[in-house]
Amino acid sequence: MELILKQDVQNLGFKDDVVTVKNGYGRNYLIPSKLAIEASPSNLKQREEKVKQQAKKEAKLLFLLSPAVYTVAIIFSFFIPMVSIIIFVITPLVYLIPNKLDKHLP
Repeated sequence: MELILKQDVQNLGFKDDVVTVKNGYGRNYLIPSKLAIEASPSNLKQREEKVKQQAKKEAKLLFLLSPAVYTVAIIFSFFIPMVSIIIFVITPLVYLIPNKLDKHLP
């Protein structure tokens, strides 16, 4: 029996997957618990339309986020080397300053 999953089902598939299961498992568990619906031609058509719309939304979101991701990448590629330089310069000073102060304090 072919079913369309309405939710993720462990060891079976993810939401909107078309799966083949034994008749008893589908009729007695998946369909009554509203985890799946029968894979009729109309349900398959609705599923395909839903998947297409979701893909369009994800593509649009990716298109809108790509400049922000690019900007963050540029910022990190500039600042991470600067931070490492600062760490290499300041770390020895942190150890040297207390030693110099100890010599001058009573």
